[in-house]
Amino acid sequence: MLYYPNGFSTKNNYNSGSFLTSITNGATGSAYWTANTSNARGQFTKYTLGNGLETHMNYVENSGRINTIKTGMSPSQINIQNLSYSFDFIGNLKNRSNINANLSDAFTYDNINRLSTVTTTTLTTTVVNTYDYLSTPE
Repeated sequence: MLYYPNGFSTKNNYNSGSFLTSITNGATGSAYWTANTSNARGQFTKYTLGNGLETHMNYVENSGRINTIKTGMSPSQINIQNLSYSFDFIGNLKNRSNINANLSDAFTYDNINRLSTVTTTTLTTTVVNTYDYLSTPE
């Protein structure tokens, strides 16, 4: 059990293999989060939130890196969250997109894989943040 100063508590529930299966209210047992499915790597591919929303996560098969996260009501899966990610061959995040918000970020790195720029694009604006060699925004 995890107890908060206001008296609220949550309980992490595990299966016989010590994998997290759900997070529940410590007093009532109501589920806040329930694992539904996972892949061979043990990454969650589907979980259900306490309000009934389902989150589906898709991973790149050969790397295990996250590809998409979509959350919505089943079975129609009208997505209230629709995120996508792409990585380069060594694992640097290249792009991330919030499709519902029409928001995307593109990342570039220097020759030793330090973040160089982040370009954020919306429907109406593009903003470029550049980082110096100390990894601080310029």
